[in-house]
Amino acid sequence: MPRAGLSAGSSKVDVAIDLGNPLLNRTVDGFLKIGAVGAFRVAAEDAFDCLQSGNHASHL
Repeated sequence: MPRAGLSAGSSKVDVAIDLGNPLLNRTVDGFLKIGAVGAFRVAAEDAFDCLQSGNHASHL
């Protein structure tokens, strides 16, 4: 059964999906993991770009 988790500080979110087919479960698990990595990468790149261009909250 695919299980995805997100942990930030003391908060933790777990998601479990059972589609009844082991191959389908692994496929969905892979998409969840890849999607989470992609989302964190985009967030990190955006934060880096904001800091590089000087558009962060302390300059407002």
